[in-house]
Amino acid sequence: MTGAYNEGTASCLYSFGGGVTFKYNGLRNLYMVTIVAISGGEIGRPGTKKEILLIDKRIIALTGKPHPNLLFVPTASSDSDGYCAVAEQYFAKLGARVRHLRIIRDKPSKAEMRAAVKVADIVYVGGGNTKDMLRIWTRTGFSTILRSFEETKKIYCGVSAGAVCWFDSAWSDSLRMKDPNAPYVCIPCLGIVPGMYNPHAVREPKRLPALKAYLKKHGGVAYSVDDCAAIVVHKGEATILSAKRGRAASIILAQHGCLTNTRVPKAHS
Repeated sequence: MTGAYNEGTASCLYSFGGGVTFKYNGLRNLYMVTIVAISGGEIGRPGTKKEILLIDKRIIALTGKPHPNLLFVPTASSDSDGYCAVAEQYFAKLGARVRHLRIIRDKPSKAEMRAAVKVADIVYVGGGNTKDMLRIWTRTGFSTILRSFEETKKIYCGVSAGAVCWFDSAWSDSLRMKDPNAPYVCIPCLGIVPGMYNPHAVREPKRLPALKAYLKKHGGVAYSVDDCAAIVVHKGEATILSAKRGRAASIILAQHGCLTNTRVPKAHS
């Protein structure tokens, strides 16, 4: 990776292998697919509020259709029936035609999974254990199916595990879900958008120091995003959306053992 940084401006440019160019105000990938990566937030599960409603309304609007087909993928929650029920009701109220892809429970064939993605305008991945989800996607071939639609005008999106999966890698708490004393780890993801995604930047105070220590040692660029905020990669530009005042994102660049942390301006949804 090569890079140039001008402090205090938005002209921060990074070039990655394969000709992919990042700008803070003009991030673009090689694909037509739109990515909406929501760090965290509830959609109205029992005892919770609808924290990211404004962002999810924007996702529906991006399709340009009044009733888009939405494929909800709950792999990271072990295909939770409760999560699926809440998601179906929630997105139906936003005008979407909702279908679930329960890879663990229903064991669909590759042809069935491909057909489900093909007719979807939106593929929305729920939160949960990122590491387990990606392992299952790799084993069943779902990762390859998602990559095969990169050149279409679909929207790939999701929350938490469903946000980080689209990037090169994720700064993940997957090990800590089973052992609270386990470290945060960098895990490889689908690689549709270059860079590392760090979710829950405000909620989990130990995340950011551990991430910075990792980047200082290994180098690279990471997007550290607050809950109730999202990175949208759409038509060659990166936009930060926020469903709650004060929530946004930072871009952390590590070069030669030095870190630069830039807070990205946000736009409310």
